[in-house]
Amino acid sequence: MPHRFTARPHRAGMSPGRIGQRGQVLVLGLLAAAAAWLMVLLVAMGGGLVQEKTKLTNVADSLAYSAAVLQARSLNFSSYLNRAMVANSVATGQGVSLSSWLAYSDQLANSGRDLQVFSNMSADFASGLSDSLLLAQSIEQTGRLDDIAAESERVIQNTLVRAQQLVLNTTLEARTRLLSDLVEASFGSPDAVKLDDSPLVDEFADFLEVRAASGNSRFAEVVFTALNTDRFSTQRNWEMSLTPSACPGYANTLRRSGSLQLLRNAQWSAQDQLVEYQWTCRPDCSLCSQTVKPWAGADHSLAVAGFPDFADLSDIRLSQADPRMRFSIRVRRPINQTQPANTVRPIGRFAAFDEVPAANDEMVAVASAEVYFSTSPNPTYGQPGTERANLFNPAWRARLTSDPAAVAAARALQGIVTP
Repeated sequence: MPHRFTARPHRAGMSPGRIGQRGQVLVLGLLAAAAAWLMVLLVAMGGGLVQEKTKLTNVADSLAYSAAVLQARSLNFSSYLNRAMVANSVATGQGVSLSSWLAYSDQLANSGRDLQVFSNMSADFASGLSDSLLLAQSIEQTGRLDDIAAESERVIQNTLVRAQQLVLNTTLEARTRLLSDLVEASFGSPDAVKLDDSPLVDEFADFLEVRAASGNSRFAEVVFTALNTDRFSTQRNWEMSLTPSACPGYANTLRRSGSLQLLRNAQWSAQDQLVEYQWTCRPDCSLCSQTVKPWAGADHSLAVAGFPDFADLSDIRLSQADPRMRFSIRVRRPINQTQPANTVRPIGRFAAFDEVPAANDEMVAVASAEVYFSTSPNPTYGQPGTERANLFNPAWRARLTSDPAAVAAARALQGIVTP
């Protein structure tokens, strides 16, 4: 009997082709889910590193900027002290001038009654002048102006000079404490970030020097520039024409002069005088002779200790058109402090993002700032002032900047070799 094969009806959805398609969909779904989880893991890990790197960069910038602000304030404080010392020297010179003028005025109050030029004025001129000088004479006779000048010098020598030296000598120590406090405030621990013992760039020590003030120093130049703006102190001069002589070319004059000098940087000296110059000529003007008649004269001098020593820009910085004080630091943080202990570290090709071999298993940031001089109200958007940088005007400012040399030095310390 021949064998029969009975064909059974195939159930719907059970064909071999249908089974293969569902398996492929399942495998693709699993792969997509795994890839998504992997991407989430990588993004989370990378995002954490980016966040820590950003925080470290911001902290480095704040450290560099804060250090620059501290240094700018130190320069401005020294500038204020220099101005105070200049003001004291100017006031001392003005006091000597005033003393000489008071003595001169006292003589003029007596001799002025007979001076012809005042004859057309009120008859009470001389007595009124004498009355107005009573208080001034009392001050002069008791030597109060000299006492004030001497006491002012003691204050300058014992207070302002020492204060300036103290600030300049402690600025670097204060900067170190400031950086440590900022690190602790940012990360909760002063050891969370490693600061190099020496900054990558530090120009504070070479930016300034203490100068011995002498008669031809920059300090004296500033003092006399300030005094010359006060015409009473240095140029108490005028000249008046009196009754002209009968002969042409010979004018009778009354000449008033006053001056102030500093002798050998140790003695202020002031002089005041009023002199009449009269010409007497023959009727035919063939011969004329001059008669000099002093009406009042006085002088006053005061021995001083000399100008004080003062802080100033170094010679190299003074020779520069726009000197700037640079400061750059390198901050480091170990990678293991930026991630939890159970965090999976990247492996394989993903480990390249960590730069572990080049960065010595630590995250690094470099920041630079500079201190500069500007008298512009808004140096960021406005034009800079035309005044050259100096330590008599407190116009020093701080700002962040870029320093490729500092970055190259930091890369070399990390062992990163660039082609």
